[in-house]
Amino acid sequence: MLRRTAWTLLAGATLVEQYLAQVKAGGSDVAKDIAALKGGRVATIADWKAMSDAAKSGLGVSQGVTKMLNNAADMVVEEFDEEVASAPSAVGGGDATLAARMGDCAMFCMQCEQTSQGRGCNKVGVCGKTPRVAALQDLTINSLKALGFYAHELRELGAVSDKVNRFTLYALFSTLTNVNFDEQRFVQILRELQTLTATAKSDYEALCASRGVAAKAPAVSALPEPLPNVDGLVELGRAVGVLKRFGDATTQSAAGVSEMLVYGIKGIAAYADHSLMNRRELPEIYAFIHKVLAFMTTPDQYDLGKGLALALEAGSINVKTMGLLYESNSTLGVPTPTAVPVKPRPGKAILVSGHDLIILKGLLEATEPLGIDVYTHGEMLPAHSYPLLKKHANLCGHYGGAWMRQGVEFPHFPGPVLMTTNCITEPGETYKARIFTAGAVGWSGVEHIGNTMEDIRFDAVIRAAQEARGFGAEKEFGYADPVGMRRPASLTVGFGHETILSVAPTIIEEIKKGNITRFFVVGGCDGYEGERSYYTELVEKLPPTAVVLTVGCGKFRFNHMDLGTIGATGIPRILDMGQCNDSFSVVQVALALAKALNCEVSDLPVSIVLSWFEQKAIAVLLSCLSLGLKPIHIGPALPAFITPEVLQVLVKDFGVTPLGDAADDAKKMCAATGAS
Repeated sequence: MLRRTAWTLLAGATLVEQYLAQVKAGGSDVAKDIAALKGGRVATIADWKAMSDAAKSGLGVSQGVTKMLNNAADMVVEEFDEEVASAPSAVGGGDATLAARMGDCAMFCMQCEQTSQGRGCNKVGVCGKTPRVAALQDLTINSLKALGFYAHELRELGAVSDKVNRFTLYALFSTLTNVNFDEQRFVQILRELQTLTATAKSDYEALCASRGVAAKAPAVSALPEPLPNVDGLVELGRAVGVLKRFGDATTQSAAGVSEMLVYGIKGIAAYADHSLMNRRELPEIYAFIHKVLAFMTTPDQYDLGKGLALALEAGSINVKTMGLLYESNSTLGVPTPTAVPVKPRPGKAILVSGHDLIILKGLLEATEPLGIDVYTHGEMLPAHSYPLLKKHANLCGHYGGAWMRQGVEFPHFPGPVLMTTNCITEPGETYKARIFTAGAVGWSGVEHIGNTMEDIRFDAVIRAAQEARGFGAEKEFGYADPVGMRRPASLTVGFGHETILSVAPTIIEEIKKGNITRFFVVGGCDGYEGERSYYTELVEKLPPTAVVLTVGCGKFRFNHMDLGTIGATGIPRILDMGQCNDSFSVVQVALALAKALNCEVSDLPVSIVLSWFEQKAIAVLLSCLSLGLKPIHIGPALPAFITPEVLQVLVKDFGVTPLGDAADDAKKMCAATGAS
């Protein structure tokens, strides 16, 4: 019997792609097996065991890939030896509650798209999160609800500290997918949470007493005093996990929406934290986050209508948050079209991954006088379009693809790697000693260089670069490319809304000429699954009159393609508008085009196709819903926390549409009038 496979971990993953590339063409049944596994096809437990055995036999496979394949096979055997009833979501699927269906599991997390079986990780996180870290993150969220309650009440009375506001962002961001896996860092966070909550409680009760008002208390357990050791904290976390909110069969949908709301404010907190790195903040963002955390301490969290209303408000707040981050990044200048080399040059080098442009600026300033080159990775690619960054001669190129290719690409980089934000994956033994984290990012055993620009120190990263061999005479980077992808000599970025709108008359004229028949917003997150080839296939199937606007790391599925230009304008048909937060720019373009064409946004020939992975993408989705942008095609899988009941509402009222066949979807979208 065929079992559901671990496509969430490796089907179509870049580690498999590297494995395949290193096996001699046509000389191995294993190569044939892996090719069949591409896209999640033909996968049995035996296939995965064969892959593991082949890896152990040492067919020229790197140690990191061998380990990953072995782990994959072990996970599949462990997880799928049990029969699991299929369900459309984690929360849906019959009369039983989610808590009853999952039983007494080691952990439970369903916050990201790659969650195991599309239901929830219950033994170990597909991301690499252990049950212990999962418990510490659950305890952090539960404790933040208590702090949020007091902060919300204090704000109503006119007083809440900057420290509480800013720490709330940091703590929330730390629980985002692929951000912080370090137990000791969470102990520090919980210790600070205990102190801040106790102070906020005392301040609130004193204010109430001085005004003759009865003080209220949150319906969540506070952290004990004194704080137990890490083992005790893990036990406390297990007692307040996600499943505790899914014990009532009558409130499953509402609980799922409340989870979506929590994930939404995690995404908002991440974007706001990026802005705060540049000392940009907005009181309205703090107020809303604390309002949601306070809401989660009340019975109203199980009111479906109130939860949905707050979710839409979260979308509106996220638009403002992305606008704030845009304003912060604009201090680096307005992005301009820039061709970014995808080749090495001789010299010592540092690789920077994540999203934080302000940390990158600090590193460039520290390393330029030393003659150390800096390469970008993943969503740092758009950095090359900002004038105040590209003025640094040592910002010299882009290395690699999306976040999940770290295990393939980082071993070949001849210098240290700095992770500024998500997404970090388990560092391989070949590079763990030369990877560093900053901001909210953490991994046990990896050196952390600071949380804010006030305390981040680049000394250790610089020493590691000086001690490493650096690039020599090689003409190409040494990592293997994804199967079927042609590595370009350069990638062009910098098509922010200012650039696009500066040629708006040309674009409108091309629409009138018929050289532009539809805009496709294809963006969001990339990930391991083979199903994400949908986005590659969709772009390949588009007619020559389609223009692709892309943001986020999902672009790496197709940004290597040469689709030519819009008519004879010289404007590329793939316009890279930046990082995932630059969805703000996409909205600005849509609003401006609608105004210029004297129509509603819904009348524009625009198709929105989102690839989601983590909680920032949930915040962006909520923003689209709040703006009335529809339909919205979303995938590869629908969120596990959405019940069939809520999905019906999202489909009927908000135009949320699951992905189908790429070719069929392309035809339908192209044949439509207005948004499709």
